[in-house]
Amino acid sequence: KRSQWISGARSMRGRILRLQLSENHGAADFIGLNGVEVLGPGGQPMDANLIRAQPKDITVLKGWEKDCRRMRNLLDGENVTVNSGHVWLAPYEPAGTNLVDIDLGEERTVSGVRIWNYNESEEDAGRCAKVVHVFLDRQVL
Repeated sequence: KRSQWISGARSMRGRILRLQLSENHGAADFIGLNGVEVLGPGGQPMDANLIRAQPKDITVLKGWEKDCRRMRNLLDGENVTVNSGHVWLAPYEPAGTNLVDIDLGEERTVSGVRIWNYNESEEDAGRCAKVVHVFLDRQVL
């Protein structure tokens, strides 16, 4: 699948990028992404550290503790894939409570964000994020 380019009318400065996943494409239980890339001036990818996802990932569920679809996969750079070892899947929390916070390490200029939607299989397309709100230090990007 193609990535979704999100860019404001101008670059913004901040440290914590938040993705609020408000809706998926119809799956009752899960929501997921393949990857996230934060872009600096000139559209260049920048280093970032995933600091939190709420819920963290599918491993919070009983019986799924060893599943490979983990939070850390969001920033591993393997975004165009159907490999379970490179995607993130979490229990779906309706009403926008699925959150992903990315720490840029210090206040930096952000010109955009690339988001790769969940693409593990055609049967699981309902797990894709449909509505994602993006914030930088609590301001809409």
